[in-house]
Amino acid sequence: MSIEQAPYKENREKTLAGIEAYTKEKMPDLDMRYEEVSFVYKEANKVLGRIVGHVHWDHLSVELFYIEANTRGRA
Repeated sequence: MSIEQAPYKENREKTLAGIEAYTKEKMPDLDMRYEEVSFVYKEANKVLGRIVGHVHWDHLSVELFYIEANTRGRA
């Protein structure tokens, strides 16, 4: 057995294809949509935070989440 490094994009695409094929076989009525999402939180027209992710099937996955330095710790 070995673990080898693989090109990210190619490995990700093949991994998703395998997961989708398996899921579709087990749950054929599941909505298989994939949608990228990107949100910017603003206050008084200033960007205070950002979220980047995707909706896949019926789930939201947050890939990146960032809060500007002057906003961190505020309630």
